[in-house]
Amino acid sequence: MRLLVAAVSCLLALSGELPGVDARSGRRLAVQVATTSSLPGPVREALTREAARIWRHHGVTLDWIAAGEPVASHEMRLRVLVLERALSTADHVWPVGELIRLNDPSAAPGVRTALAVLSVAAARDVVAAARAGSEPDARAHYRLGLVLGRALAHEVGHFLLDTATHAHRGLMRARIDAAEFADLRDGSFLLDRAAARWVDLGPRSATAGFSYDTP
Repeated sequence: MRLLVAAVSCLLALSGELPGVDARSGRRLAVQVATTSSLPGPVREALTREAARIWRHHGVTLDWIAAGEPVASHEMRLRVLVLERALSTADHVWPVGELIRLNDPSAAPGVRTALAVLSVAAARDVVAAARAGSEPDARAHYRLGLVLGRALAHEVGHFLLDTATHAHRGLMRARIDAAEFADLRDGSFLLDRAAARWVDLGPRSATAGFSYDTP
C-alpha cells in the first residue's frame, strides 16, 4: 500500500514489547518503530498489537525492537516511521502507509531491510470517513491505532511477500472501504489463500517474490 513520505524532526522510539508468540513457520521480523511525540501511548499500543495479531495468524512473529537497540540475528528488518503529515499518492483511496525498500550497507549479507512510513493524518481521515462519531478517548485512540496497525500489517505484507502488487481481497488490497478499515472488529485483514500459502513455505533462497495479477 503506497502512502506518504514526509520529514519530521522530532521522533520518539516506540517503547514496550508484546509477549512472544510461537510462529508456525518460525519466521521472525525485527520491527523498529519511531513516532512523533504527539501520538498518544494507547494509539501506539493498539497499532503494534493489531499488526502483531494479523501476522501471528500467519505464523510470523513481529519482534518489536526499540529504536537504536541492536538487532540480533534477524534476516528481515523493518524500520517504521509514524508521522503526522499526510502522504501524497494517487494510487490508493486511503494513503495511510508506504513501503520504501532500503539498501542498508550496515546489514550483513542476505539481510533484507525496508522502511515503512505511516501517516497519522491519513488514518484520522479514514476514521472520520467511517463516521465513527464522537467517542470516548479510549475508544477513539483504539480505533485510530487499529487503522495504523492494519496499514502497517499491509506494508509488512509487501515486505515479506517481496511484492509491489495487490490482491483483490484480504489484507493486501489497495482499496479498502473506510468503515471496514476503522471497524473495531477483526474484520477481513488477513492474507488471501495464495499469499498465505507462500508465506507458510518459510524462508527460501534464490526465489522470486510473490506476485499478484494486478500491480
